[in-house]
This record gives sequence, structure tokens and C-alpha cells, in this order.
Amino acid sequence: LALLEEHIQPGVSTRELDQIAEKFIRSRGATPVYKGYNGFPATICVAVNNVICHGFPSKTPLRQGDIVGIDIGAKLNGWVGDSCVTYAVGQISPEAARLMQVAEESMWRGIRAAQAGQRHQAALGQVHREHQPDGERTHRREAEAQPAAMVIWLPLKVPE
Repeated sequence: LALLEEHIQPGVSTRELDQIAEKFIRSRGATPVYKGYNGFPATICVAVNNVICHGFPSKTPLRQGDIVGIDIGAKLNGWVGDSCVTYAVGQISPEAARLMQVAEESMWRGIRAAQAGQRHQAALGQVHREHQPDGERTHRREAEAQPAAMVIWLPLKVPE
């Protein structure tokens, strides 16, 4: 992801980012996890602006002010690594910056709240309430028009 971050700028297409990611992964002897999985055609999943997740890379160039989520996975020596990070493309609006800040803070709060035996909906519901005080409805229109989900996968019980 650090390599891709250098290339996330206006004018670069997400297909170019995909090609960079695949070349890097394969040059290290690893295999892209997503490519070919249930017919998925790419190494990375891309979510630009209001795309929730798992979008296909395209020839459309990124624009100043976009926010882009890059989800990437690689397999090496029987191990799989998977990560997703959201980046700003150039200068972004204060509203987009706030969205990114709240989303990252919520992720960390959700991770801290997740405990073995605890219902995840309750923990994540509390995180949502902490970021949605009375009267504040950030991105309300978009949220009402497009349902979203936040999924955190954690090994809550380590196999013996």
C-alpha cells in the first residue's frame, strides 16, 4: 500500500494502480488473492467516493478531491495478508477530510470494543452513537440513498 500511495494522484487511473500492485506482489514471489476469485478481474478492489467497497479498477482517472479506498490481498508461503486503506487524492474538501477522520477513528474504536463473547452489533452500535450526536447528520442524504455496512473481521478466539 505504501507503493500505491505514491501513485494516488489526480490523473492516475485505478487500473494503473492495479497494474502497479500486481507487478509488485508478483515481483516478491507472492500471488494476488483477489485476482480470479469468483471471476474477480483485478489485484485490487477500488472504492472511489460513494462506491462502498469492492469496485473494479477502471480507466477513469482519479480527480483532485476524490477519496479512494484500496483493498489489497496477497498470498505468500501459505499466508494471506489483506488490508484496506482510504486515501485522499490531492486536496480534499473539509467535509471529506472529516468523513475520513471519523471513519478511521470509528474503525479503531470498533476494534478496541470487540471482545470475545460480545455481540459485535452492540459494540459497533456504540461507536456509531459516539459519532452521531443529536442534531449531527453527516452525509445523511447519501446514507439514506445508499445503505452501507461496516465489517470488521477479527480472530476473537485463537485456535489452540
